[in-house]
Amino acid sequence: MIDTPTTARGTPSWQHWAPAFEEHFETHITNITASYKFSLNWIENQAVCGFMNEFFPFVNPISSYQLSNHIILHKVERYWQAVKNCCCGSDVTLQTDGWTGMYLLSAKNAQHLKILMISVIEEVQLIWIANIVAVTSDASGESWAA
Repeated sequence: MIDTPTTARGTPSWQHWAPAFEEHFETHITNITASYKFSLNWIENQAVCGFMNEFFPFVNPISSYQLSNHIILHKVERYWQAVKNCCCGSDVTLQTDGWTGMYLLSAKNAQHLKILMISVIEEVQLIWIANIVAVTSDASGESWAA
């Protein structure tokens, strides 16, 4: 929680609207978007814009483009790094489900899956520094060739 002097409404006064508070606000917007599975353009809805203008007058307006291409991507990168940090030195299991919805599996597709799996295994071992103890798949027996 950020300790910031606030206005009568409880929002930070414009003099105290720091970059850290902006990032904290964007984290909440990202979490709301993801947890309620909102369409990315919800942030441009008139009712949302009115709410933001009234209760967060010092926030720069956020477009759906900014939300999807900058704010959410930044948060995902931070979560991704946190996962990598937690896995470092740990035993891990990899899961592949890339064949969901496939109705025809050719030898070419199985070879492609094999290449992808080897690439991910190498990345997890070398970059994540994790010990892979198993690789699982929800794919049918046709893809076991990979």
